[in-house]
Amino acid sequence: MITFFRKLRRRLLSENRVTRYMLYAFGEIVLVVIGILIALQINNWNESQKEIREEAILLRSLLADLEQAESQSDEMMQAEEWIIMATTQALGLAAAEGEPRPFLMNDSIAFEILWSAQTVFPVINAYKELQSSGRAFGIRDSSIRDAFTTLGLKLNDLQRSIADRIEVQQIRIDAILENEINAVRLLHKPAAPDLERIIEEREMPNDYDALLADRRVRSLLAMKNMLNYDVLDTRRQLHAEIQHLSGLIAARLNPGQTSVN
Repeated sequence: MITFFRKLRRRLLSENRVTRYMLYAFGEIVLVVIGILIALQINNWNESQKEIREEAILLRSLLADLEQAESQSDEMMQAEEWIIMATTQALGLAAAEGEPRPFLMNDSIAFEILWSAQTVFPVINAYKELQSSGRAFGIRDSSIRDAFTTLGLKLNDLQRSIADRIEVQQIRIDAILENEINAVRLLHKPAAPDLERIIEEREMPNDYDALLADRRVRSLLAMKNMLNYDVLDTRRQLHAEIQHLSGLIAARLNPGQTSVN
């Protein structure tokens, strides 16, 4: 083909057919340009396909982590709800059908109410890796990137809420354990088979009726429960964002299917 075009150029020049030669030269340039454009288009298509494949890998990894985080988040919310309910009942504020609910305070419940502070977060390793490496920019879908950013904000909100609760726990609630009750009875008994028996024999029982009648103690428990509600609300917001982002990713990976959360 190259030889043919070379001979054609020579013949046109030898016959002094300049006009036809110029048309030929122009046509040849056009063909070269078209060839370059086609090559660029193919290269761009290959790059686009590569980006799509890389994005799919990122999204599958993130979706797997989000599904696990959603399960963890659900368990954490249930734990927060239980603490709130137990504290509310301990304060004598829970009611069923208009009547006060009977509530028997014991060492195990006291431990959860006074000591437990749920500091754990849902684990989203792929999110952390994408955030630290900057690979989140490889996600082409703007709605997913926006939800990705919102997820980070919700995680930060939860971190602040938990930090506020821990501060109150350390400054105010721990004083109840130190000064108002026999904390030895709150030791984790499954740690040693004979520990429960020894504690029952040797340690003075806690008078929880008197403790929960103390105005200062009640105020501190109410204060902590307000923070419990705040943490629970923040966990719910994070949980909703995890579900939202999971739905967007599932729809991106499977355009023909509808994700329901």
